[in-house]
Amino acid sequence: VKRKFIAGSIAKLYLAAAAFAISREGNFNLDEGRHISLRDFTEGNYGTGELRFTNLPLALGLRLLRVAQDHPVTFRPISNRRLLQLMVSKSDNLATLVVVNTLGREQIQQVLTFWGMKETTVYNPQKGSKNQTTAEDMGHFLHDLSSGSVVLPEEAEVIKRWMPIQQRKGAELQPITIHYKNGRISEDGRSFYN
Repeated sequence: VKRKFIAGSIAKLYLAAAAFAISREGNFNLDEGRHISLRDFTEGNYGTGELRFTNLPLALGLRLLRVAQDHPVTFRPISNRRLLQLMVSKSDNLATLVVVNTLGREQIQQVLTFWGMKETTVYNPQKGSKNQTTAEDMGHFLHDLSSGSVVLPEEAEVIKRWMPIQQRKGAELQPITIHYKNGRISEDGRSFYN
């Protein structure tokens, strides 16, 4: 329960919630649009995501032309709200990177610590750290998310709507809906799912 593990894509849930909380403080405009830069694309070009694959040809062309790292890869600005949605619904790593870089890792970490997620850390490539958490922190966070104590109830509903859904049969064979977020981490040639 207290053992740290690499959070994988489940980190995108608490990152999205932190973005909503920070936006309410006036430090992050959900409707502001931004371009994905070649620097963002280079750093966030891994794993899953819609942004990565739809912008790959242009990004590769720009790299071949050796344009400046701050050159936009996207033709139109993408709103922060859309980046959050892609982050949660499509597990978009590039969208996650842009949101985290925009918010600032320190500001996100302060919000998580305020929420009591004392064992949870935000990915920081300069320090060589990864998104890490514990089952205890995630359990408390998910409870607090669903009860509306970390974000407003309508914000929690938005995050829930963005999450993928599975239909399962309950104990009495009644259909139940499960909102979920998972991640796959490869380590030493083995894959782990959370």
